[in-house]
Amino acid sequence: MRVTMVFILAGFMTIWLLCVGLIWHIRMNRAGAFKGNVEAARKVILPAYEPVLFVMAIINGAYIVFLVVAFATDYFDVFISPVILESFCSGNQFMFVTVLMLMFEKSLSFPAVKRAVGLSLILSYYTTLYVWVVTNFGPPNHQKEFTIGLQFVRGLLMLPFLYAFIKPPNRATKRIIRELCFATFVFYTLMVLVVIFATNPKTARNSHYVLFAILSWVAFCPLVVWRVLKADTEYWRGVGQRACALQDYFQRENGLSERISSNGIHVLIEMNRKCVIDFAYLELVRQIGVGSKSAVFQGMLKMKTHVAVKAYAPSSCSDDVVAAFSHEAAMCSVLNHPNIVKFHGMCVAPPTICLVFQLCQGNLADTLADQARRQNAHPARQQLLINIGMMLDAARAVSYLHSFWPPLVHCDIQPTSFLVDAACNVQLSDFGESRSVNRKKRTVASKAKVPILENKQFEHKLVVDSPMGTTDSTADSPWRMHMEKNSAAYTAPEIIEQGELSVHGEAADVYSLAVTMWDILHPGGDKYPRANEDHVQVIEEVLHGARPRLSTNTPSRLRGIIERSWHGDPRLRPSATQIVAALEEIQEELCSRLVLDIVSGLSEFFDVMNESTCSSRLPGVHHTLAFPGAFIVDRMIDQRFVRCPAEGIRMGNALMDSSVLHHVNHSKSFENSATARYYFAFDASVESSSSSFSQNESQIPMLARGSNGGHPRTSFSFVRPRSEPDCQCRL
Repeated sequence: MRVTMVFILAGFMTIWLLCVGLIWHIRMNRAGAFKGNVEAARKVILPAYEPVLFVMAIINGAYIVFLVVAFATDYFDVFISPVILESFCSGNQFMFVTVLMLMFEKSLSFPAVKRAVGLSLILSYYTTLYVWVVTNFGPPNHQKEFTIGLQFVRGLLMLPFLYAFIKPPNRATKRIIRELCFATFVFYTLMVLVVIFATNPKTARNSHYVLFAILSWVAFCPLVVWRVLKADTEYWRGVGQRACALQDYFQRENGLSERISSNGIHVLIEMNRKCVIDFAYLELVRQIGVGSKSAVFQGMLKMKTHVAVKAYAPSSCSDDVVAAFSHEAAMCSVLNHPNIVKFHGMCVAPPTICLVFQLCQGNLADTLADQARRQNAHPARQQLLINIGMMLDAARAVSYLHSFWPPLVHCDIQPTSFLVDAACNVQLSDFGESRSVNRKKRTVASKAKVPILENKQFEHKLVVDSPMGTTDSTADSPWRMHMEKNSAAYTAPEIIEQGELSVHGEAADVYSLAVTMWDILHPGGDKYPRANEDHVQVIEEVLHGARPRLSTNTPSRLRGIIERSWHGDPRLRPSATQIVAALEEIQEELCSRLVLDIVSGLSEFFDVMNESTCSSRLPGVHHTLAFPGAFIVDRMIDQRFVRCPAEGIRMGNALMDSSVLHHVNHSKSFENSATARYYFAFDASVESSSSSFSQNESQIPMLARGSNGGHPRTSFSFVRPRSEPDCQCRL
């Protein structure tokens, strides 16, 4: 008996060592995958399976501890309880049952894994309860009948494996799942044989050989389990079944019929395959935000790129959310613009599906709130130029969306939808509500299902003809949802009036952009003081023509742009492209005046700095001095034009946009670098009378020309030189 127990202990130790070794193997390869090692990435299994291996290791470790203690106390020298022997058998079959239960689950969410493990414990150990009842309450002279009954009870557990062998679940591969079932059938057959041998006096002495065969078979079954988990990982990666059956499913169902189901995940993967990121390359560092349908994490992509990860979890996702996820992934994959947040790809890592974006410092609303907290800015600070730069970034992003054919509309323009990167560039994000515009006459259903990754025709009920286009974004009235989020101030009046029948065109985006521009000019300001932050009152004021009050210091040209952009009649609003052009003119005028002060500050260093290290003459460029980007940023900070290097970089790019600053080779944008050199280009023959700003605007500190003893400079201004070819610095 002691020899048998030694073999049982050896079997549990082998299983435990294999489980621990697999966990170590996963973690080592995951570390390599984070660094971008492709070979290591292919060896990593899904993170959701690591807890399963931990549970197996813990259960087998508990048996090892029990057996070691039993050997130390000579507990098994005379008699072994049938209940303990049956628990050994249950512990061995637990790993088979757990993996099969996981294959029957529709997802790999944490509740699904817990459910699979819990059900596996019940199915694996219910025979132990039978043995305990028979041992304690059964008649002693019916042991043979009870033994036969035990085999029948054990056989019931084979029914799920028989079903899976005949009709494998839609996970991993059919061959691998059948291998798991076959390994279980062999284990069960050997268990029946050992009972037959043990109950027959003629073969009882040979029963221990069968027992050794069982233990040897079970000891290496974790490798079969590993093959199943590895194949299932490839399945979730999308390497498994291909597009034909999935396309049929997609067209037949017109959406997803399961919550983050295996079929649903594959629809997402197949429709977005070009932008799929292997989950092994992505590491989640910490949570930085949470929404009603998703959470946002800071992550690392291949251990070298900081990214933001928008993760959807199945416990909080409905079919509509999966459709929205798919739609947003498709939208992001085709957008490429400096003022659109960079999209790295989508990542399927059950129990989550993720969108991976460029990591920014925060959103525009946070930036404006921080700006509002900093009172009494220095008089020299170029706040208006900084504001114009942010407005221009936002307008360029919207103009880019509207430049598609058919045009794309964002449907949720507001400060929280814009992100600010490390160089103070404003970038548009959050395309979950974005839709494609149809410029033709079309009818719009009062309520329609959101299509997945494609724009489908809706049923006709109401004819709409908007001069700026309409959209099919009528699913569950997204604008009602937005107003519930206290975003009514950014909602165009025509959208509010139409309610559930609202159709969102480019003009509605322009209205929202105008209100966002007001936020930039008045950080922390109350748009509708009389509404007392009641969004119902805000809606009433908007419908009655009320708009946020602009400061008296707002330049008249800028005031005109904003007021036209939030006009009550959408037909009278300018396009986003027209707004960009108008803002560029204002920015050029501001930059032409600012550059005088910058060059004046730089000239103070001409006599003391070493031109061999700080500046250099550019041959053939009117004897112009070229300065390192870092040197220009330092001078802007010293003169209090900007507060930090990031604002200095943004200011430098604004100067390059206005063609008053150029890279020496016209090959890159502005950088806070000691090696990248830039020069100022100007036309001294242009008089100050060329300014299109009014006399009152020139008195505003942000618009006034550089001072010289308190008197404005009027000798010349820096403008785009007439003979200067189109600069490629910012392209």
